[in-house]
Amino acid sequence: MTKKATSDLMDQLHALTAQSLADIIQNGIPVFSKETGEEVGREPAPASYIAAAIKFLKDNDITADPGADRFDPLEDALKDLPTLDDGDDNTYYN
Repeated sequence: MTKKATSDLMDQLHALTAQSLADIIQNGIPVFSKETGEEVGREPAPASYIAAAIKFLKDNDITADPGADRFDPLEDALKDLPTLDDGDDNTYYN
């Protein structure tokens, strides 16, 4: 019979999961050369990684105050995006 995971091991796994998700979202996923196996670049994180990070935060009851100063850059970036309420007659398609 195998031993149950220790609390320290579970804490380490939790930290590694958080670090891995943060690294992939910030830096993308490495792309490797088929010939050499060396890393040749990075691709943006797929939506599945962002969804996994959101679930990880939610499952751990991590929330953020939308009025926090750390969200100012995001708020500034969103201000320039078109919205449906702009009164512009242009139709936007994806």
